[in-house]
Amino acid sequence: MTDIKPFRLLLRLKNNRLVHAREELGLMTQHAAADAMGMSDSAYGRLENMRGIPLRAIATEVMSCCVCGKQLNPIAITCTEHIPKSEEERSQLLRDHADVVPLKWSQYALQISAHYGLPPEHFWPDEVLLMRTSQAVAEIDLDELAVLSGLPSPSTSAEHLALSSDVNRMLETLDPQQSMIIRRRFGLGCKAETLASIGDTVGLSSERIRALEARGLRLLRHPSRSKFLRMYAAV
Repeated sequence: MTDIKPFRLLLRLKNNRLVHAREELGLMTQHAAADAMGMSDSAYGRLENMRGIPLRAIATEVMSCCVCGKQLNPIAITCTEHIPKSEEERSQLLRDHADVVPLKWSQYALQISAHYGLPPEHFWPDEVLLMRTSQAVAEIDLDELAVLSGLPSPSTSAEHLALSSDVNRMLETLDPQQSMIIRRRFGLGCKAETLASIGDTVGLSSERIRALEARGLRLLRHPSRSKFLRMYAAV
């Protein structure tokens, strides 16, 4: 059981082009977009959340059930045994039988496209129309979670901690004044400062601070000290 990853990630898919278009108009919620377009929240939400497809059957051209082939009247696409029970089922039905059901853009798709000023094909390219789910599940470990969330992974954090520790060890071998100047100049554990600002606080000229900094850096380059950082050269 130890090989099972510790986290299960549930991804809810959205139509990213619809999200971008909505946000570019300053409509920060689906409700605001639906209200601006004069449609219901559910009608808009189904399309942005990819729980419905922006297509409707041209029912008058369908003469047999797309599932079993039974003859139909001109206003139906399935027989009574195969009527979809929900909008999601109907959307899946149209996806599964798009080769036998003539389709056109739905009223809502055309309304949304007109509001955003782009054709329906922009918002619903083939890869979106063919997507058969609105969510995905993945098992991940802590490093993978860190990558997805934009946080440093545990291994990277450990490397940074080790590097910080070794830099401190090197600086501790210097004269306290040189160590202080280098820390403040390069922002090691504090905000980086100019030569002048450091000089003002310790009562020395900028040139004297520069000279102490240069001497400290030369000492840090000596093999007896720089050996601590060689292992990080490829990082």
